[in-house]
Amino acid sequence: MKLVKNKEILKIISKSFDKKLTASEQEVLNHWLSSSDDNKAKYEGYRYLWEQAETLVSHDDIDVEAALLKTKAQIGDFKKKRFLQPAFVKIAASVALLLSIGLGSGYLLSDYGFGKENTITGFQQVEAMHGTNTKLLLDDGTSVWLNSGSTLRFPVSFGNEDERRVVLTGEAFFDVEKNMDKPFIVQTSDVDVRVHGTSFNVSAYTEDKSITVALVEGKVTLEKEQEGEVRQLAELKPDQVVMLDKESRSIVPVTDMKMKQFTGWKDGLVVFYGDSITTVAQRLGKWYNVEVDVEKALGDYRFTATIQNESLEQVLDLLSMSSPMTYKIIPAKLNEDKTFSQRKVILTTKKRR
Repeated sequence: MKLVKNKEILKIISKSFDKKLTASEQEVLNHWLSSSDDNKAKYEGYRYLWEQAETLVSHDDIDVEAALLKTKAQIGDFKKKRFLQPAFVKIAASVALLLSIGLGSGYLLSDYGFGKENTITGFQQVEAMHGTNTKLLLDDGTSVWLNSGSTLRFPVSFGNEDERRVVLTGEAFFDVEKNMDKPFIVQTSDVDVRVHGTSFNVSAYTEDKSITVALVEGKVTLEKEQEGEVRQLAELKPDQVVMLDKESRSIVPVTDMKMKQFTGWKDGLVVFYGDSITTVAQRLGKWYNVEVDVEKALGDYRFTATIQNESLEQVLDLLSMSSPMTYKIIPAKLNEDKTFSQRKVILTTKKRR
């Protein structure tokens, strides 16, 4: 029997819990289970998650990690194996899903020709196409990583400028070359970020209700020009994150977080830490270039996850096996202008059996 891919076996495992396997799929599952004790342990872990998700209610606090460790101990020879390690609970307790999975759809560098570049007189504009990341090097030696659907406009040369000003729409991570005489300024729609030499992330997508700045090292200030004067709004120190509400203009520090939530994407990671299903849907939508609709009944759930080198379908399979959520993917359609629409993902609550 030919080897079955990870993506295919997850689909088959999921169908087996609903007792919807065909004869050929059952044969594939039986072969996969009999091939190693490792596979048996994984299957038991997935089945536990599936059963707990079906009985989950608002006051439950389920320690799935402890259950999986118990399963591994029963199977044996599992101590040195890498394995999915999720935990899942419902808010008002908390919901956590820790996945050691990966996401390889879209870390594409401009060095390999994937960035869309437009040169205007004296300026250059680089765009990271939807579903990709783009890395570029500015004239002063500053490195920039552009996230999916983001655009950066900057001078071809900073030589004759008093400052190094770039204009960002979307999200980018900056590793700024130090120059105390020529500050580096990231201009967004609602706030400017001023630095001299530092590493930080700015998320300023047009459709988002807030702008987020995360400082890895160095120092940055947030400022806004009002009535001809530059007003300082906030100053960040390393490992600090703030959010600027576009409507109220208020700045709120983000305290319960992990820095990789805001910077992991440049290394091909999507990291969630207590994030709402709405936030998860938004970020997966940008990362995979899909439209995601979430049923209101799922709104109370929060997830913690690290995703790397995994397809959209695999991520959704693992999420649905660990929560009372299921999904449907609607394929892209050919529009009248010969372009294709985005794929659409619909997240809904599982029906009780």
